[in-house]
Amino acid sequence: MKINFTNKEFRTLLELVHVGAMVAEAAEASEEGHDELCAKLRALAPELGCADCVEKFDDEIVPSEGFEFELHEKILDPYADTVFWNELALQLATRDLGRSNPELVEADDFSPQIIEAMAPLMQRYSLEFAENGLENLELVGGGKNKRG
Repeated sequence: MKINFTNKEFRTLLELVHVGAMVAEAAEASEEGHDELCAKLRALAPELGCADCVEKFDDEIVPSEGFEFELHEKILDPYADTVFWNELALQLATRDLGRSNPELVEADDFSPQIIEAMAPLMQRYSLEFAENGLENLELVGGGKNKRG
């Protein structure tokens, strides 16, 4: 099989594959063949105009420090922030809906009815977090690990 890429297209492919591999590894979902595919692509990087994306380490071609920093700055850090804020809004909306409508949340499925009921709650939290971050979020009432 032969596929033609411009240098820019190959760099984009290298970025996407590396980000995907990092996410799969972090989620402990990496499967056999992932590392080998990444290694094949990294080996092609110098001849396809992406030498700055890789470096040699212990007889292996690995992502360069600069390439990984760029991916974190451009893709992974913004993604992690988005996941954090969305998950926080989802968890708080689920909690609030469970307090006002426990039988609806007990089913533990995201039926259209639950999604419709949660949408305004998530929207409220999402707007609050976009405007103020964690500034107005406080723990009230202690909790299980309450310190004296």
